[in-house]
Amino acid sequence: MLAKLATILVVVAVLHFGTSIVSFVVFPDAKQIDPGVTLRVQAAGISNNVAPWQMGNRAVARVRAFADKGAPLSADAFIGDYPANYMGLIGYAWQLPRTAELSDANEWAYAVRQNYAVEISHIMLQPGDILMNDRSGDYGHALVFAQWRNPTQWTARDFTDRAQQRARFEQGVLFIAYEVERFQYPARVLPKQYTLKWSDGAMTIVELDRELHGPYDALRHNQIAGYAELFSPVSASFKNTANAVTTNFRLVNRGGAPIVVENISAVAYGPDALHQGVAGTPGAFPEIKRIVLQPGQIYEYQQTRTIAQAGTFLVLARFQVNGAVQMPAQPVFFQIAE
Repeated sequence: MLAKLATILVVVAVLHFGTSIVSFVVFPDAKQIDPGVTLRVQAAGISNNVAPWQMGNRAVARVRAFADKGAPLSADAFIGDYPANYMGLIGYAWQLPRTAELSDANEWAYAVRQNYAVEISHIMLQPGDILMNDRSGDYGHALVFAQWRNPTQWTARDFTDRAQQRARFEQGVLFIAYEVERFQYPARVLPKQYTLKWSDGAMTIVELDRELHGPYDALRHNQIAGYAELFSPVSASFKNTANAVTTNFRLVNRGGAPIVVENISAVAYGPDALHQGVAGTPGAFPEIKRIVLQPGQIYEYQQTRTIAQAGTFLVLARFQVNGAVQMPAQPVFFQIAE
């Protein structure tokens, strides 16, 4: 008798399968994934004292602590050990070295871009990234990105549809950032709300466009080691032909350097997954051997396999980064009934 897939169940709210499970019914394609919530996965081979996904948050926290002091910035003041200007603010946030080129307003933007940053798409901005124009001298400027004004505003379609992204940015998207407020006396480091907008063929910041004209590029510190996260939870769907189950998930490189991701697949455990969990018999979906993910780049895995046996199964994503196998504990359950 042809097996049929019951409604897909749960994203599990616990990491241990022996404990109670909080579940909800999810019909295929009926639940929109919130891209603002990512599932973090540590990559191997990272030598930083600070885990890579903490580095951006640390940068924001450092700047926030300074801003909270409310210290006025006179000409001879400092932001930490850095000059009291926008160059010093970025240097302090990113803990850049003190060099001659990073002290020169005519060389600063070029030096940052060439030696310390990688450009990402604006929609992939995350805490600790910066928005910078490439102008020199008094017209150069940069801000430390803190968050989107509405972190849940982006839909899954926004990240995959360039036309949709453009349409959203043409309307203007609100965000919070820290900057040296240069046109007030005395100047201070302050968090402010801004509007990122696509205008006249480039991305600019509406509130700054008059005095500190764009375009503003999105940059990430290249010293944040590349690492992979699940950008969306694993999903599964069923077509009423030959018991074919299709699984889908997306990976994103949240770091500032490219990574090689290998042996990307998903594993279904069953046929009694509610009791056995990953102790059940594993069955792998087709494997993608190797991809390179650039900073901020998303990769979507979607493969199909036949599961002839009836029962309850769970599916986990599996991939390898820097020689270490990653299996994030974010399964999806489904049932095949006779």
